[in-house]
Amino acid sequence: MEIHLVTGGTGFAGAHLVQALMAGGLAVRVITRNVQRARRVLPPDVEIIVGDVTNPGVVEEAVS
Repeated sequence: MEIHLVTGGTGFAGAHLVQALMAGGLAVRVITRNVQRARRVLPPDVEIIVGDVTNPGVVEEAVS
């Protein structure tokens, strides 16, 4: 299954992008530092990777 990675998914534009992708039937993964905010603003079936995009290990996990 193809998963689309969105960084900044809990921001205004990013959250709308995530919703649009999911409305189109696509699977979405988000990197976020704030899980509580992600759960509050994103659809429940978004896959959440906790961490910072400046951390290479987190990015590697998110794209694998």
